[in-house]
Amino acid sequence: ALSAGLEAAYRPAPNASLSVRLGGSLLDRPDQFVGALADPAADGAPAYLVGGLHQSSLSMTLRGDVALSPDLTLQLYAQPFLAAGRYDGFAEVDDPTAASPDDRFRPLAVATSDDGTLDLDDGRFEIGRPDFSVAELNANAVLRWQYRPGSALFLVWSHGQAIADGTGDLDPFRGLPDLLRADARDTLLLKLSYWFGS
Repeated sequence: ALSAGLEAAYRPAPNASLSVRLGGSLLDRPDQFVGALADPAADGAPAYLVGGLHQSSLSMTLRGDVALSPDLTLQLYAQPFLAAGRYDGFAEVDDPTAASPDDRFRPLAVATSDDGTLDLDDGRFEIGRPDFSVAELNANAVLRWQYRPGSALFLVWSHGQAIADGTGDLDPFRGLPDLLRADARDTLLLKLSYWFGS
């Protein structure tokens, strides 16, 4: 696995701060679990399939804090996230306790059917292509008013959007615009805390 990040912070005023963090990762895993299928050659007993997963991801985290007054603050957070994965090198778990990966898995021949499904081991198994692309956006804002020492009123707005498909492509120029057009989930919460101190 390989990951990298870059972070920057800015204080435009004594009562405000902004930060942004960009991150990305690459992951190659040769034995990612794909599924358990009934094996027609073994009277329907389950066969466990794995594949080589090549996954990549990108994220950006934005944070902002503003003190509107000594008792009133606003916190902002947003994170768009993209991830994609492609599979190859499909195999069947043959001996899960074997010390060597070569003895643990038995490679399967792969052919693509006309409808896009994968034909494994000369028709023994048929699966949908497990490649994936996902994009998510999570954001929230918290307004906090400390109306008396130890007691506060919170107004919280939470926002989420997500899309997914089976292309296996990591394309920010397509994924982010499509994500912003996706259905949104918005939640508004009000929380009151009161300190019963002396």
